[in-house]
Amino acid sequence: MEIALAALLGVVQGLTEFLPISSSGHLRLMAAVFGIDEPQTLFDICVHAGTLGAVLGVFGRTVWGVAKAILTPTWTNPQFRLGVFLVIGTLPAGIIGITLGDLLETHLASVTSVGIFLLVNGSLLQLSKDRGETGRGLEQLTFKDAMTIGVAQSFALFRGISRSGSTITAALLIGIRRETAAEFSFLLSIPAIGGAVLLKMGDAITTDQVMPIPLIAGTAVAALSGYIALRYLLRLVKNGKLHHFGWYCWMAGGLAIAVGML
Repeated sequence: MEIALAALLGVVQGLTEFLPISSSGHLRLMAAVFGIDEPQTLFDICVHAGTLGAVLGVFGRTVWGVAKAILTPTWTNPQFRLGVFLVIGTLPAGIIGITLGDLLETHLASVTSVGIFLLVNGSLLQLSKDRGETGRGLEQLTFKDAMTIGVAQSFALFRGISRSGSTITAALLIGIRRETAAEFSFLLSIPAIGGAVLLKMGDAITTDQVMPIPLIAGTAVAALSGYIALRYLLRLVKNGKLHHFGWYCWMAGGLAIAVGML
């Protein structure tokens, strides 16, 4: 893998991991349109690790607070409750991913399928319009909230459905404030991304052969672009503009369907 290609894939991963337009869907479309291979598993893991670093760079203080609270569990501590809710929110996607992940990847990874799910994603984003200006904060989250957002996250197993878009929209629809919806969504990405990295790491190390410089380049670019995208999206969500990405998803989805029919 050349350095330029590694950097390009790192940018795509970093931007689309957090912007609500589906990273897996865009990597699939880029492979089809430009005639390049999708990242090898080891490279894919490394760029995901880069985006994980971006989340930790933005929410590191909160993550540290949750980690300390888990060591001294007290339900009255809001940071401990947040940690519990993050575990609950991770379960649906984890269970579905382990049991049906390979099946979904085999049968629903075509360009046309990605296009259809991008259209669905755009429609989901439109539901966020005028939502969340007021609502519950991080300390008012409940078990039901965590499970609902976790189920929404599982829809991102379909290429073309955005993890951040589906979780933030779901949170807004059940009465959670915009800033809280965004923060919980991105904190929820930590176990999601970290779990995927751990699950794939063993096979990747033994089967993939990728030169170290492209790996480093792709990971660094993914971390930097991911950090920028995350900061940018947090501002947009706060200002109630998440739904604007729906227009892009509709255009990209329509184009993908047209390309898939050729």
